[in-house]
Amino acid sequence: MILALDQRGWDDTFVPWYDMMNHRNGDYLNTESNSVKTDEPIYVRASRNIDADEQIYTTYNMCKDCKGRAETYGTPEILRDYGFVENYPRRFIFDE
Repeated sequence: MILALDQRGWDDTFVPWYDMMNHRNGDYLNTESNSVKTDEPIYVRASRNIDADEQIYTTYNMCKDCKGRAETYGTPEILRDYGFVENYPRRFIFDE
């Protein structure tokens, strides 16, 4: 028997449905979630009306638990860590 666990982001929490959502920022982002770092149950809910034929998108760098990734984590870092180039809008962060 082979047991595989594919998890994204947290070492102490497993959220199976969260891992099935795709990443996309901008107008496509249609979910919001609370922090997994509290004692509250984890929720992921729609942040706007979602059409029946529309994908459900989350974000890997604009979330509450992303610890400042919005300013330091862009398209190259997502490619490095997750293995894909995000769709537009793409973000590139340059040191000043």
